[in-house]
Formats: sequence, C-alpha cells, structure tokens
Amino acid sequence: MQSSKRVRLDDSRSPSVEEIPRPPSSHVVSDEGDAEGEQCSICLQRLEDRTVIPTCSHEFCFECLLVWAEQSRRCPLCQQPVGDYVIHKIRSKYDYQKHFLPPLRSASP
Repeated sequence: MQSSKRVRLDDSRSPSVEEIPRPPSSHVVSDEGDAEGEQCSICLQRLEDRTVIPTCSHEFCFECLLVWAEQSRRCPLCQQPVGDYVIHKIRSKYDYQKHFLPPLRSASP
C-alpha cells in the first residue's frame, strides 16, 4: 500500500518554462531543419519547416501557423499573444529567419 503525501497548493509556485526539464531528445534533424518525430499540434503531422512563436516557444509547421494566424493572433496551445512575427527556417541559435505577420483582416460590416 502506498502512502499519500499532502501538498499545500497555496504555498507552491508554478515553475517557469526554463525550470521545467525537457525530456531527453532522440529527434534527428534533417537537412531542411525539420525535427523528425516531432508533431505539429495543428495538423497532427510531422513538423514541416519548424516555426516557433517567440512569446511562448511553442512549435508548429510554418504553413499551419500562417493559416492559423489569418484567424487568430494567439497561440493555439496556450492562447498567449503571438506578436508581430514568428521564427522559422531555424538552423541554429543564431541562424534563423523572422517572418513578420501581415495585419489581421477586419470582419466585413
């Protein structure tokens, strides 16, 4: 029989993104910079042209995120504002491109 441990939730703080350990990565990066084995949360397929939302660091396919951004400027996973641009064509920490998003189209009257 396992014993239960009580935890006081009111005294605990949520860890920051940097404090949350990432599982060991066994992903292989191909010549195009796509991480094999990682999945886009929009299309549920393998990531194509990995694109990162700078405000929350969530990753999606470039095309999927552009289609999403036509309707909403919030992250599909955490609902944080996307900002003016996304990061894609990532080759290293300092070798990437910023793709500036066009203004959202306003609804017709």
